[in-house]
Amino acid sequence: MSNQNAVTTQPRNAAVVAKRDLKAELTGDAFRRAVAQVLPKHLTADRFVRVAIMAMTRTPKLAECDKASFFGALMSLSQYGLEPDGRRAHLIPFKNEKRGCYEVQLIIDWKGLAELAMRSGVVSYLHADVISDGDLFDYNAGQIIAHVPWFLRRDAEKPAAPGDVFAAYALAKFKDGSSKAEVLSLAEVEAIRDGSQGYKMFQKGIAKSSPWDSHFFEMAKKTAFRRLTKWLPLSPEFRDAVELDDKVDPVVDVDAAPLSADFQVQLAAPEIESGEGSDEIPGAEAPPRNSTQETATEAGNVTAAPQGEGSAAPAGATTQAATVPPAPNPRVATIRKQLSRAGLTEGDAVTQIHKMFPNTEGCNSLDDVQEIAPNVINALMRGWESFVNATRKSKGVEAPQQ
Repeated sequence: MSNQNAVTTQPRNAAVVAKRDLKAELTGDAFRRAVAQVLPKHLTADRFVRVAIMAMTRTPKLAECDKASFFGALMSLSQYGLEPDGRRAHLIPFKNEKRGCYEVQLIIDWKGLAELAMRSGVVSYLHADVISDGDLFDYNAGQIIAHVPWFLRRDAEKPAAPGDVFAAYALAKFKDGSSKAEVLSLAEVEAIRDGSQGYKMFQKGIAKSSPWDSHFFEMAKKTAFRRLTKWLPLSPEFRDAVELDDKVDPVVDVDAAPLSADFQVQLAAPEIESGEGSDEIPGAEAPPRNSTQETATEAGNVTAAPQGEGSAAPAGATTQAATVPPAPNPRVATIRKQLSRAGLTEGDAVTQIHKMFPNTEGCNSLDDVQEIAPNVINALMRGWESFVNATRKSKGVEAPQQ
């Protein structure tokens, strides 16, 4: 019996040791220095390391992967200025049969590619979505006039349930007032899927899973966005990321957390002053904004807040800045106030967020969610009533009588 226990616990102990060693290397000075040299100004080495550790927590198999491939993927992401947060980019462990070990495959999501395009300063808005029977969709010669999902319709003919998806699209608006869109029929999307080597391997049973099978709609959005990229400005980082995406054909399941129809997330450039695209909870008091959050975007801090005249920080300012506590986030403050009014706790909300967005499982508070997955906070505010109802249903409580 004791021998059997020794056999079964040895691999588990080895995995624990591997995870501990990898975490030690991630938090070590050598990796931080290497990352800091290539990170753009809107990201710090400390934050990048925290998100990398969170990715390892979400996907423990990463600790068993070849270290060279793991750190190579992280260095590539740091050069792009993207985080392995399970939304913009994914670190996927896969078995290299020739080498007899697990390696890390870097998959950049369409939202990551979109964020790179936003940094060009030319694009003001990006969005991708699927279109279902029952949606109101108006398209003409490369221009999307309107798209109202079925559940947001207010007319008498609003359907009771979503229909079948028949197309996907991606839309870009530029700061000169022009726009461009690409719309793909379901048949076009499926043809691209069927030509995917990874999907073919999944169909034959060689690969255990494929994102085309588990996250078809997200892949459809990415396909539409890839078609749109020919109209977008190509910065060196954007071009390199697109080329990387061309080379990678994932044959394993991407651990993404696509939003439900009630919580479709858009990417928008900073337009907070104009009031466009407000994320305020209906009926909630708007908290005061502060200067560091004025430049926050719907994409979750696509650009860093300006530091004043000249973007370069003075020498020696890094250590001093790290000691300044962050200002309270106004969106998180609003959500906490509305949770109290709804008779719910922050713990109730975080538990429900974990169920709806698996990529937040390592978050223990709303502040953690805001830091790791800011789009989740934005999505909750846009679909607040639905979120509250879902949270109450999970708790088995009814809404208080008015």
